[in-house]
Amino acid sequence: MGRAVHTNLEPMKYPNGVEVKIGDKVLFERGSASGTVETIIDANFADWSVDEPGLMLLSPPFGRIFIPESMFVSDEVEPE
Repeated sequence: MGRAVHTNLEPMKYPNGVEVKIGDKVLFERGSASGTVETIIDANFADWSVDEPGLMLLSPPFGRIFIPESMFVSDEVEPE
């Protein structure tokens, strides 16, 4: 299973206000793709060589996909 990378007091949330959890099944790309939350990358995002916090999803057939938190609204990232 994945891991949470948190040092922030406020948990990461979907645009609808629901807290993101490891193992969540999510839809993204405006509902056209799905995946499972493998890692929540929050305050230590630079350790992952990404520019901001976000989610690492496991999304067959694509593999691992990073969705930056700033894209949650435009990509319509939401729990299934």
